[in-house]
Amino acid sequence: MDPKEMPDKSLTGIPLRYTIPATFEGGELDDIMLQHFFNTIAEVALSVASRGNSIREVSHD
Repeated sequence: MDPKEMPDKSLTGIPLRYTIPATFEGGELDDIMLQHFFNTIAEVALSVASRGNSIREVSHD
């Protein structure tokens, strides 16, 4: 890893381009869009998990 990509006083060694800042400087619309995105990702994860359970149940017959 190039030392120039490392943040000052880095604890993890993860380059800055892969990290998210702890402070959010967006507006209310950005916050709503992020919440919608996270809710959608959660719904997809739950759907995939439940589909995996039903496939296992059917394949055991």
